[in-house]
Amino acid sequence: MSKKISVSKRAVVFSKTGGLCAYCGIQLDPEIFAIDHVHPRLHGGTNDIQNLLPCCHSCNSSKGTKGLEEFRIYVAARAVAGPLFSLAQINYLRAEGAFPLLGFNENHTFQFERQCAVAA
Repeated sequence: MSKKISVSKRAVVFSKTGGLCAYCGIQLDPEIFAIDHVHPRLHGGTNDIQNLLPCCHSCNSSKGTKGLEEFRIYVAARAVAGPLFSLAQINYLRAEGAFPLLGFNENHTFQFERQCAVAA
């Protein structure tokens, strides 16, 4: 599978969220935005348009090879605690039921999900 995504496919991906980062919602530059694989390539994800979302470099870097739900809990924890906890610690806290006690929102919604809800 080629790593390179064509210019035409990049334009389609960019338009999926109206030029906003699919995760945090900031306005993207159409020339330098990142493309995220919702299902990471490392875990079998493809370059199919359905698996691609436009995002800022910060969100793309933070998501890395995390799946969508793993990234969701990571963002929820970071929003409250900053870089205090590692991903392993965040997963442990969630498994132990500590998220509500710490004020972590397990139901954090990403920009693309909010856009889908409005469109529905």
